[in-house]
Amino acid sequence: CPPHLMWDPFLMTCIAGNPEVYYTTNLTCGDGDAMIMGGCSSTSTAAGLPTGDLSTWKCSSSAAKATLVCSKNLVSVAVSANGQSQTPSVSCSPGLVLGGGVAYADSNNGWNRFGFSSSVDNGQTTTLSAYLKDPAQGSHMQAMCVSNVKAVKWYTASNKCFSDSSSTTIEAACLGTNEVLVGGFCGFSSNGYDSKLYSSYPKTTGTNTGATWVCMGQTKSASKKRDNPPSGITLIANVASVQGIENVPT
Repeated sequence: CPPHLMWDPFLMTCIAGNPEVYYTTNLTCGDGDAMIMGGCSSTSTAAGLPTGDLSTWKCSSSAAKATLVCSKNLVSVAVSANGQSQTPSVSCSPGLVLGGGVAYADSNNGWNRFGFSSSVDNGQTTTLSAYLKDPAQGSHMQAMCVSNVKAVKWYTASNKCFSDSSSTTIEAACLGTNEVLVGGFCGFSSNGYDSKLYSSYPKTTGTNTGATWVCMGQTKSASKKRDNPPSGITLIANVASVQGIENVPT
C-alpha cells in the first residue's frame, strides 16, 4: 500500500488505518493533501460544488466563504446524479457518503429550495439524495464518496425553523471518542414549504480541537394560512465522523 495506508484483508484493499484530517478556509489543501469534502458559509445560499479536479470547493455565491475538509490519507471522489431531476440521488456503494453539493437555480424569488437526505445499507450510509424544487436548467447534484475507510458514523442535530422568523442555525458534532469530522450535509424535515439553506459547512472549534457541521436556514409562510406549517419545520444538521486524528499542517 502507499504511505499512510494499510492493507485490509477483509475488504481486500488499502485503507486509512488512522485517518488524518484538518480544516481550512484556504483556497486549496496543503501540498500532497486531498480535499475530501467542503461547504459554504453564506447569507444567501449554501449551494456549491467541488471543482472538476477536486482541488477546492466552489460556492455559487461570490460572497460565500468555502471551508475545506482535507486529508493526508483519505481520498474521495465526486459522483454526479444522472440528468436533471427534482429528486436526484447518488449511490456511493461500495464506497460511503461524506456529503455533497448542488448547483441550483430556480425562479422563486431567491428562495433556493433544496436540502439533502440519505439512506443506509448494512449500517452504513451509501446513498445521498437531494430535493431541488423547480430546478432550472443546469441545476444538478454531486455526492462526495470515500472508499478507503472501514466505516463512517453519522450524528444529527435539529432545531425548529419557524415561518418568516429570523434564520435558524444548528450544529452537529462528532460525539465518539477519538472521532473527527470528515463531512456533513443539511436538510429540512419537510420539502412541502419554501425554504432557504444559507449555509452548510464545517466550522472549526480551534486548532486541533475538532469541528462541527453548521446549517443555517429559514422557511417562508405560504400565501394561504392553512398551508403553513403549524409549528415550523425542522432544520437538520448531519455530520460524518471517523475514528482518526486532526493534524493541522505547521
